[in-house]
Amino acid sequence: MSKNYSKEARIEIEKVMNWLSREEPVELVTHQFVDADAVFSTALLKVLRPTTPLRFVRADEEINDEKVLAIDLSNGTSAVKGIEIGSAFGVIVEALKTLDYQVYNLFKDWAKQLNLTDSGRKTRDSVVLAQLVRSWQMCYGKDRDMKIVSQGMLLISGQIKAAKKYQQQKELAGNIEIVNNIAVVPEDVKVKANLLFRRGAYAVIRQSSCGHCVLISKNLLKKGISLRDLESIFPTWFFHESGFMMAYGSRKAPKDYKESGKTLEQIVAIVDAWIRSYEVNGLI
Repeated sequence: MSKNYSKEARIEIEKVMNWLSREEPVELVTHQFVDADAVFSTALLKVLRPTTPLRFVRADEEINDEKVLAIDLSNGTSAVKGIEIGSAFGVIVEALKTLDYQVYNLFKDWAKQLNLTDSGRKTRDSVVLAQLVRSWQMCYGKDRDMKIVSQGMLLISGQIKAAKKYQQQKELAGNIEIVNNIAVVPEDVKVKANLLFRRGAYAVIRQSSCGHCVLISKNLLKKGISLRDLESIFPTWFFHESGFMMAYGSRKAPKDYKESGKTLEQIVAIVDAWIRSYEVNGLI
């Protein structure tokens, strides 16, 4: 916990930590006609404790039950408003710095934004969380508070799932062999090409149920190297205009890789020879 926070802010952070660590039954409360801070604060806590009931009350309600966490409310010993930090969401994220650093790291930028917008200050981010809430408010009528919080939960749970998937892919990427700066991804393995580029691959080649695909790193693109050099060799393939990708089929438009005109071994050999030609000329 930061030593720079006032006693009041530290008490609020401890309230959240104690509530998250408390055994069932517990309850979550926020104000009716939810705003962005209330939405994403309760959504994050509901994702972390999915069986916890959520109740909407008047904004001036006083909550003193120690089993209850009153988010974005000001009155009572259970209230967490986050005035000094900037938002209740900021308080929750700060508490998670100790309890769950991975989740803290995932939402610290969201907290920075809500700390600004909930305090009436501007953010330079292109997509503002408060704008999402305003849009949801326009879409729902009766009982909209719970529906809006549910939308927030989808965003938050999606972020957490994506982070877990990325970590799994990172581990998988470490086991993929890179030969002559070329990584061939096995058919049953899903891994982001950037993770392989960071390990030194110049090109990533895939064969899957979607077809064939070749990607090259940004470092090659910056040197003026483009896969479009190979268009005449792969006449039926799609080539991205920027030159970073060539493909026969994709998840958006699957094709049978057996009809691509080249075997996986041939593709690897062609791409390898193409890259070596640039190395010989001192361009890589």
